[in-house]
Amino acid sequence: GNRGGKSSFMAVALALCWLQRGGMGAEFALIGPEIKQAHLLKKKLFEGEQTGRWNPPIIDRRLWTRIPEKERQDDQFCYMVDGSLFWLTHSKSAGHLKGRAWVRAAFTEASECPYPEVHTVARARLVDAGGQLWLDSTPGKDQSHWLKTGVVDVALEERARAQRGDTAASTT
Repeated sequence: GNRGGKSSFMAVALALCWLQRGGMGAEFALIGPEIKQAHLLKKKLFEGEQTGRWNPPIIDRRLWTRIPEKERQDDQFCYMVDGSLFWLTHSKSAGHLKGRAWVRAAFTEASECPYPEVHTVARARLVDAGGQLWLDSTPGKDQSHWLKTGVVDVALEERARAQRGDTAASTT
């Protein structure tokens, strides 16, 4: 079938970011609407996957020491040889995301998360490390969804303002 490649592209970009910004204590987050989607990103990064053809893992086996094998085990971290961590988690609530700073977070299938506070908390986790939150998603039908109103519409407004040469700050 025809697949968009959104999560594969994001996994490759995340691996590159790890090469550039990883190291002892650097933490990366793999976020999905449910833990199973985070595990799909893990599979692309560390295990490889069979689609219409074999897609080898993006990160070589010699570069990690341990990854979670199951979605229900307590330890949902991938341990890298340089001391970096990849945390696999879900977006069912915002409270469990609070904690240490992330270097980068990859939020797959973001439009499936109905809670705007998850986006807010995830962005806050990135401030201290000067990190970025990457989102991938297919367009949803709900035109009032937080991803449309709080991310897409704001970005379109800022681009239009820049094209007009308007330097006034955004009101959102």
